Amino acid sequence: MLGSTLGSLGDRKRERQLHEEGIALSRELGYVRTLGRLLFSVGYVLLLEGDYERGAALNEEAAALYRERGYKGGLEFVLDNLG
Repeated sequence: MLGSTLGSLGDRKRERQLHEEGIALSRELGYVRTLGRLLFSVGYVLLLEGDYERGAALNEEAAALYRERGYKGGLEFVLDNLG
C-alpha cells in the first residue's frame, strides 16, 4: 500500500493520513478485508507511538472483522499486537 511505502521513508504523518482515508473509503464501499488491514496498520503505528487505547481499539475492531468473516490471514498479526 502507498501509505506503507511512505512510512518506510519516514513520513508517518502522511502514512496515517492515507490509511485513515482508506479506512473511511473501505467502510463506505464495504471492503472488509482492506478495512481490516488498514485498521491493523493504523493501530500498529498508534501502539508504537504510545497511544495504546486507540491502537488497541483499532486492532480489536480488525480482529472482530477477521473473525466474523473467517479471515485467517492477518488475524495472527492483529492478535500479536493485542498481546
